[in-house]
Amino acid sequence: MAFFQAGDVRPYLGVPANERFRSRPVVYYRVEDLDATYAAVLERGAASLEKPQKVHHDGTTSPHMAFVQDPDGNPVGLMEERPI
Repeated sequence: MAFFQAGDVRPYLGVPANERFRSRPVVYYRVEDLDATYAAVLERGAASLEKPQKVHHDGTTSPHMAFVQDPDGNPVGLMEERPI
């Protein structure tokens, strides 16, 4: 897994650990409160793919992510960068 900073965009490259992410577009949304946002989208009917968890730390921040599924079956990432 590798993260890059390109202005306000933070692309990442990696090998999908789960087959459902292979060859599918994944849109990530940066959120202020991952746990609250994750709970809110589940309450509105989104299917959970992965619960919130820490995925990386780079010395200054610690990205936490969760994944849900949109109505078309595409995975959607929710990300909060927490200070270390």
